[in-house]
Amino acid sequence: MDKFFSTGSKLTLGFWVLPLGGLMNLFGDPWSGRFVTLGVIILAAHVLELVLKYGAIQERGRAGPMDIVMVLLLGLFYWMPILNKPAGR
Repeated sequence: MDKFFSTGSKLTLGFWVLPLGGLMNLFGDPWSGRFVTLGVIILAAHVLELVLKYGAIQERGRAGPMDIVMVLLLGLFYWMPILNKPAGR
């Protein structure tokens, strides 16, 4: 299962290249706009994840600023392994 989360994290980080490239208009029209829109949708989903899981993450002592940024970037690939570990580890 750790390999799944590791691979998912790497793929998600790689995904963020597309919206960043779209912001710099590297792909031309209409693709740059589509990639930016997709990035906004994924970021909104990650914000929703953060809102729903923040309390559980905070109970594990992992609610610092870097943890919040990582949830916004990686979503469930970051917070799910934290919550799968027994409390206190």
